[in-house]
Amino acid sequence: MTHLVAASMLLLSAYTLWNIPTQTSGAMRIWSARAVLLVGGTVFGLLSVRFANTDEVSAVTLFLIGFGQVHAPAAIMFFLKARRREGLS
Repeated sequence: MTHLVAASMLLLSAYTLWNIPTQTSGAMRIWSARAVLLVGGTVFGLLSVRFANTDEVSAVTLFLIGFGQVHAPAAIMFFLKARRREGLS
């Protein structure tokens, strides 16, 4: 089950990073948003591995779940903006 959650979080992260240019104006803002999400996701993923019990779940699975949790709010926001057909922010 945890592998399914990790795969879902990986897809969620890819969706978010792929849609940043369609929802954000300006090259600098696009790269800044990607950098913040990638660094934040990496830090959160590493903290998940460091402080969780890795006896039952692999470290890679924990990392992907933590990485994806950082991207989840942006993915939800991008999805809702796309459904309402809002412009760039």
